Amino acid sequence: QKAAQKKAFDAEYDKETGASGPREKDYQDLMRDEREEKKAKTDKDIEATTKGNSEEKVKLLGYYAGLYVRIVVEGVPVEFVKNFDPHFPIIAGGLLASEDRL
Repeated sequence: QKAAQKKAFDAEYDKETGASGPREKDYQDLMRDEREEKKAKTDKDIEATTKGNSEEKVKLLGYYAGLYVRIVVEGVPVEFVKNFDPHFPIIAGGLLASEDRL
């Protein structure tokens, strides 16, 4: 009897995990597919609108991850310039007006 239960459990487990072949798409799979389709359509529309011009893309989307931004800082002490190591980047950041009370 235990062998029959184990066999039934293994068959059910294999069905759920797809070990015996492709499994049915569940809600999460459907949502991921829908999100990927929307992203592909949006990317296609943005590319068509901006025609590969990165400045136009920035105007449309704002600065997005992966872009480099040049920041000019004036009045930097000489010691900073002398000891600057380009292998250790400087991270610049700030807070939104609503975040200063955290």
